[in-house]
Amino acid sequence: INQLSDKVELSFKVDLIHHSKKVAVKTIDFNLSDANISKKKYELETIAEVLSDYKLICVYPTPTKKSAKSVFNSTKATLKHINFQNFSEFKRNH
Repeated sequence: INQLSDKVELSFKVDLIHHSKKVAVKTIDFNLSDANISKKKYELETIAEVLSDYKLICVYPTPTKKSAKSVFNSTKATLKHINFQNFSEFKRNH
């Protein structure tokens, strides 16, 4: 991300980026630990802020645990400006 904006000194990855289409992709596995999900959500929010003129897509595997489904639904409801697509949907569309 720090290569895309000189405003950010953080060093984490945008998983995919298409500059001419202005699309960025970040993945999150909601089945992982709460700490890992919190970190990924922070990265997602930072990317959305830095690349505000891009469409941001969050790609995720289908949550399997009850707690993961809850965190996913909460995240999706909170981050309404981000497009959420599971892996199979993303694969079909791109």
